[in-house]
Amino acid sequence: MIYEKRTLGSDRVDTVRIPLDVSPELLAAHQHGEYTEVLECYLVLYAPPKQEILQGKLDEIAAVLPDNIATQHPEIYPELTGSGQPVDAGSRRRFGDDLYKANVTVWDRADQWPDAAPALWTKITASGGVEDWIQPTGAHDAYYFGDVRAHAGKVWRSVVENAEDGRPRNVWEPGVYGWEEVT
Repeated sequence: MIYEKRTLGSDRVDTVRIPLDVSPELLAAHQHGEYTEVLECYLVLYAPPKQEILQGKLDEIAAVLPDNIATQHPEIYPELTGSGQPVDAGSRRRFGDDLYKANVTVWDRADQWPDAAPALWTKITASGGVEDWIQPTGAHDAYYFGDVRAHAGKVWRSVVENAEDGRPRNVWEPGVYGWEEVT
């Protein structure tokens, strides 16, 4: 607290400058003494660096872009780095050369990245949505558990468990076997 003489009108008066974070007890002690009026109140404003302001605006714009435009500018989305931070459902992230949208809230950890937990993510394509289903020619291009694809005007999620060694096993057409319709 700072005690000082100030001019109020034509009179010199005793004042005390009290910081906003002063304890309630100390403030109460001065309210009942000879100090009875508030003369000035200060608010200190902070101007963040321009880069921080621009990044905030860019993030706001990126969040509302349609998928087909988002895929044309993946560099404006954060990359999955293993930071351990939460990624909200519906948020887009870069992973490798691709852009993904979180199906649920996940953590930015390797065990929840698209390659390790594909059911948690949807790969965003230039067509503005889910990749089309393509008939696999064998185990090398089969679908993983949790893969999401578009087929016959619907969106499907693979429900065939991966092999014990982690390789994909779903080679069936959606609607025939091994897929559930995503609503």
